[in-house]
Amino acid sequence: MASEPTSPDQKVIDESRRGPHSWWSHLAEWHPMLLTAVVLAMATGLRMTLTPLWGAGYTFITYYPAIMFVAVACGWRYGTGATLVSAALSAWFFLDVPGSPHEQQVAVAVFIAANLIIVSLSEAITRARLRAQAETSQMREEEQQLRLEIEARAKAEQRVRASQRQMQFVTDHAPVLIAQCGTDSRYRFVNRQYAELLGHTPEQLIGRHPGEVLSAEAYRHAAPYIAEALAGRQVRFDQEFLGAASGHRLLQVTFAPECDERGTVTGFIAAIVDITERKRAEQARATLAAIVESSEDAIVSNDLHGIITSWNRGAERLYGYSQQEAVGRPVTMLVPEDLLDHEVPILERIARGEAVQQYETERRRKDGTRIHISLTVSAIRNDEGQIVGVSKVAHDITERKQAEAALRESEERLRLFIEHAPAAIAMLDRQLCYVAVSRRWSSEYGLEGDVVGRSHYDVFPHVPERWRVAYRQGLAGSVTRADEDRFERQDGTVRWIRWEVRPWRDKGGGVGGIIIFAEDITAGRLADQALRESEAQHRATFDNAAVGIAHVGLDGRWLRCNEALCALTGYARKELLGRTFADITYPEDLEPDWAAVRRLLAGEFETFSMEKRYIRKDGSLIWVQLTVSLLRDAHGCPQHFISIVQDIQSRKEAQAQLLGLADDLERRVEARTRELADSQERLRALATDLNLAEHRIRKQLATDLHDYLAQLLVLSRIKLGQAKLEEVTPAAAQAMTEVQEVMDQALAYTRTLVAQLSPPILNEFGLLMALRWLADRMQRELTVVLSLETMTESLPLSEEQSVLLFQSVRELLMNIVKHAGTNEAMIKVVQSVEALAVTVSDRGAGCDLVAAETGFETGFGLFSIRERMKALGGSFEVTSMPGEGTVATLTLPLERQNSAVVEPVDEEAARVALVEAVSLEPGMVGVQRSGHVPSLGHSKIRVVLVDDHQLLRQGLRTIVNAHPQLEVVGEAGDGLEAIELVRTLKPGVVVMDVNMPRCDGVQATRRIKEEFPEIHILAVSMHNSSDMVERMQQAGACGYLTKESAGGQLCRAIVEATVSTP
Repeated sequence: MASEPTSPDQKVIDESRRGPHSWWSHLAEWHPMLLTAVVLAMATGLRMTLTPLWGAGYTFITYYPAIMFVAVACGWRYGTGATLVSAALSAWFFLDVPGSPHEQQVAVAVFIAANLIIVSLSEAITRARLRAQAETSQMREEEQQLRLEIEARAKAEQRVRASQRQMQFVTDHAPVLIAQCGTDSRYRFVNRQYAELLGHTPEQLIGRHPGEVLSAEAYRHAAPYIAEALAGRQVRFDQEFLGAASGHRLLQVTFAPECDERGTVTGFIAAIVDITERKRAEQARATLAAIVESSEDAIVSNDLHGIITSWNRGAERLYGYSQQEAVGRPVTMLVPEDLLDHEVPILERIARGEAVQQYETERRRKDGTRIHISLTVSAIRNDEGQIVGVSKVAHDITERKQAEAALRESEERLRLFIEHAPAAIAMLDRQLCYVAVSRRWSSEYGLEGDVVGRSHYDVFPHVPERWRVAYRQGLAGSVTRADEDRFERQDGTVRWIRWEVRPWRDKGGGVGGIIIFAEDITAGRLADQALRESEAQHRATFDNAAVGIAHVGLDGRWLRCNEALCALTGYARKELLGRTFADITYPEDLEPDWAAVRRLLAGEFETFSMEKRYIRKDGSLIWVQLTVSLLRDAHGCPQHFISIVQDIQSRKEAQAQLLGLADDLERRVEARTRELADSQERLRALATDLNLAEHRIRKQLATDLHDYLAQLLVLSRIKLGQAKLEEVTPAAAQAMTEVQEVMDQALAYTRTLVAQLSPPILNEFGLLMALRWLADRMQRELTVVLSLETMTESLPLSEEQSVLLFQSVRELLMNIVKHAGTNEAMIKVVQSVEALAVTVSDRGAGCDLVAAETGFETGFGLFSIRERMKALGGSFEVTSMPGEGTVATLTLPLERQNSAVVEPVDEEAARVALVEAVSLEPGMVGVQRSGHVPSLGHSKIRVVLVDDHQLLRQGLRTIVNAHPQLEVVGEAGDGLEAIELVRTLKPGVVVMDVNMPRCDGVQATRRIKEEFPEIHILAVSMHNSSDMVERMQQAGACGYLTKESAGGQLCRAIVEATVSTP
């Protein structure tokens, strides 16, 4: 079937027929032709089924509903077709109507006509119904669509209102000032910030023209940009704004055109950003950067990885690295290797947000030298407060450290001077506690241990009130002295001293305590000694005077200045801001200043410094140090200058005076140097005199002990020995034995004390014999090897030279015993034509020479030895290495006119005598022993007694005369008398004392043996010294007895000496 054009109504009907509400909608979905065929087939089959029941009647009965169904379901076209097909089928299968064929045709025609009417009515009814349904459905759809549109529009309006509220909130709280204007430039919208800037509310500005609310100047500046925006171009510019409420502000304005769908400009939108704070921050940052760059201190920044990120000119001057060399390298290149561990705690403190203030450490320069710095370390934070780096400000304190080191060295020299001064000195603080004492103070007042820190009144609890008053006066700043004062020592002895109390002052100038100078004048010979305290005060003065800082415009006008600059120039701030720097610059300095400014503007350098003169308000000139840097904006355009002005007027005046003072200073220094040299020589001479005086006092005391106390003890022992030979009770014999032991101890102590005070061998036989005696005496503690390389046994030395050398050698040997850790030492004496050198050496542990300079515990330290050797024109050198021993050499020049004539000693004979002395009993050196006293027959041995003590001679006479074979025929008081008496009496034996005045026993023995070799000489002495034994046997003595043993051994020794000689 050919398709026909379908009208719109037909389309609606078809769609309605296929709609969801048609009961036949599912059938309509079938193919209409197939549906029609099926329905007709069913109607035909039904008619065939009913034919047996109905017969030939009712031929078309089953086709009427079928055609009606097809018409309703498939339309009138298929209904008409179904009618024709039904008529044909009926006529063919079922038409059996009686009558003619004409009637049958009429019946078919009627059937066709009726069905066509039914189809037409069915179609009309269907069309009407479907049209109504379609119209109803369409109305419902339109209603639903209208409802949806209304809801969508309501929601859109809500969204628009919410968007407007949100936009209003955003614009009101955004850091941007927003305004919307029409083509007439009147406000259509403004946010709250915009209105507040102009001092209005948004409602007050809507509809008004910008020219009505802006100042005339501001609107004239903005009008050209508004015209460009209305012309369709976006513009941006900066504008200064002065508002009643907001004050002076700097704004960044952007005008953007607003267009409709066709691109027509309907107005413009103004977006304004307040950049006042940003500009100020930029200027402040630039100002700070300029100040940092011109700072004298080193300012360095690094990130958290220790990489340097900034480096100012102060750092270049301090460390020696340029900015290009330093930036990007690790900051540890400045830290010495031994201080790298110190950086970790500092970084940990910075990581915790702490700041490190005034941390003193060392850094390494580019050339490798180390410098002392004061370091301030702080953290660098970003906008969120997170630590992103470290900033370090370093100030060079090398000169201060050197000054402190010099101060410590000066204090150490002062301490050494006090400790080793050859006088009794005590330094006390304000509480009268000891700060320092000299060794002489401790030794003279019998103080044991260290008294530093102890109270003076605890050490001396019985201080007289007059001295307490002197202490208080000293603390008050007065000086008190006494030339002679009585002092009772702790052991009860009374001493007379000369003392002085004077205050010492601290760095601030106040009284820090007192110094007590004391001198023992009991001995009768006073040595004038003046000790003055020399305190070097080092004061570090830092000029913290304010420095003038100013901002100067490109035209030279002062823009800003501080009070320091005003005070420097004498102008008030307002007066100075109305001038240029050229107005107050001295004319001769103006052109160099302008030349430097032009070069700075040209970019030849970033900063310059110069000395110039300013003209003060009162017309006076003042010299200043000017440092200028240029501040540029982000585009590199110059903004203004930063000037740092420092007053150097005093320096200039000082420079002017320096030339005039130089000559005067040189003359004064030369005079002071001569005075110091003279004072040093006088002090050395005084020290030498003191040492010699001490030796003479010791010698006098030793002589008194030997000549009186020792002789009395010997005589008492002899008398006691005689008493024991008589018949006494056992108790008396026991008491005598005990008394004799006590006297032996007293006599031994007396000999030891005499040897310690003044060895007799030094005074009688010279330095070489004294050194032999010293080596022999120290055999218990130290094996001393004595080596002599001298031209003669005698040395041309004065008394003070011999005493000094002997004391020095003894102190050096004692030092070896105490500190060297060895039991061997060597003394080497080398004599040349011009000098004598005495070397004391060991192979012990060695020593620290700096510590050794502070001296030995005996009070005769290396420093004192060196100074006294210098006073005698000699020298003292010490070399020592740890583990390699110590070598000390004393050198003195020899003067032939001071030499003494001493006969040479037979070394071989002395050695033989010493070997023989080893095998003899104590007190009987050189005398053969025997079990009994040999008999001499009836003849008596004639004996002459020689001793300078009459009481001792009487005791010896009693002992000798008591022997039946001995007879005392004469007595002599010294060597000369003995020689004359021997010449007269010609005795068999001479008992000869060694130590006697005028002529000692050695010389007398030598002269007697030369004249009378047959006479036997038996030596007696208080001392059992191998040196004395050697010298007496070299002179010709046949034996040697100590006086304490003479009581029991003298007679036997005389007899045995006589019998042993053929």
